Amino acid sequence: MVVFFSNDSPPTRSYMGRMGGGGGNSGAVSGGSQGNQPGGDSKDIRRRVSHNEVERRRRDRINTWIAELYKLLPPEQQAKSQYQSKGVVLKRVCEYFQNYDSNLKALREENAIFKQEICRLTRENHILRDSLKAHFQQQQQQQQQQQQQQSATMTTTVSTSSEVSKAPSPSKRSHFSTD
Repeated sequence: MVVFFSNDSPPTRSYMGRMGGGGGNSGAVSGGSQGNQPGGDSKDIRRRVSHNEVERRRRDRINTWIAELYKLLPPEQQAKSQYQSKGVVLKRVCEYFQNYDSNLKALREENAIFKQEICRLTRENHILRDSLKAHFQQQQQQQQQQQQQQSATMTTTVSTSSEVSKAPSPSKRSHFSTD
């Protein structure tokens, strides 16, 4: 047990921890446990267990968020091995976001070039579509003209053949001639 007099200040908690002391009470008597109070040891144990649980949850949250940051990295930034130390993950995430602005600028420039190319190809597509449409219309007109010519030729042929059919054919003449 360590005794402090009124003109001495108590040592800091970290000093007491290194020296094997306890909680750093500011009273006249300070020590590792509250030996004079009943149940003091169980209270310290409960406090320590509670603190350990809080600390474990804090570490778990930190580890979870570091894992989430690792998943946000693009595949080429992720390492080949499954396990990465927290420091390496945080370093890679920081590097990635530091380069993010320059990467974003390059991607925007590339996007602008692609948009220009899309506009050019769209114009070319319209020109080709109009040309193809005109070609099909011309082809349809030619087919219609050919059909009209064929029907006119057939009409002429049919009318000529019908005139010929009206005249008696030599085979249909009767054998009895009345001459």
